[in-house]
Amino acid sequence: MTSLQKKMFAVLLLFAGISEAVYAWPKVSLPPQVGFKQTLAEEMFVNGVPMKITHFKSRLSVDQVLNYYRNRWGEKFAESEFDGWQQISQYRNNYFITVQIKTADVVIDGQYTLGRLNISNFDVKSAKEIKEFPMLNDSKIINNVETVDKDKSGRVLLFLNRQALEENAEYYKNHFTSKGWAQTMAQQVGLGARVYVFKKDKGEVTINIRSIEGGSSVMVNEVFEKSWFN
Repeated sequence: MTSLQKKMFAVLLLFAGISEAVYAWPKVSLPPQVGFKQTLAEEMFVNGVPMKITHFKSRLSVDQVLNYYRNRWGEKFAESEFDGWQQISQYRNNYFITVQIKTADVVIDGQYTLGRLNISNFDVKSAKEIKEFPMLNDSKIINNVETVDKDKSGRVLLFLNRQALEENAEYYKNHFTSKGWAQTMAQQVGLGARVYVFKKDKGEVTINIRSIEGGSSVMVNEVFEKSWFN
């Protein structure tokens, strides 16, 4: 390697280090005495925002877990409560970190605190455009969660519209069958809901349509197995 090549290589290493420092997700420790942890998906986007979510169980009490993060984060945190969960949050650079904890209903192996570590990346450059899905004109998206793993990609999409259940059902049956998808399920669920499943190649789409006041809610679950070509 010549002297010039060595200098260029050193510059590349420097920029690689800067890039890693700028774009790397923050390292957030789980509390002590964690007996179970599971990270949901290799990549996740919630309404276009990159997220990492890790579920865990701990033998510590809720107060002990809160104290663990209070001590580590100093005064740079906020606490709140949401839907039965105690929350402690911190904003770090472009990342919003939230730890949610509550007492488990059932104690297993001495683990009686349930927890979720949520990290959201609010760097605008990292946002992902929400991919389109066929829907009736007045539909409004409520939530869009996309996940990517090594073997498959998936999405759960929830939206509302003012159309009746039957109109939504007819629309999706016509749309997917006209695109070459096979309808493998059409099931009535109670009086006000229907579930449809369509399959094509390595893709499967489940559509749950429910009647609500003033229209319908539609929940879509898309799963696509990966191949050499995607």
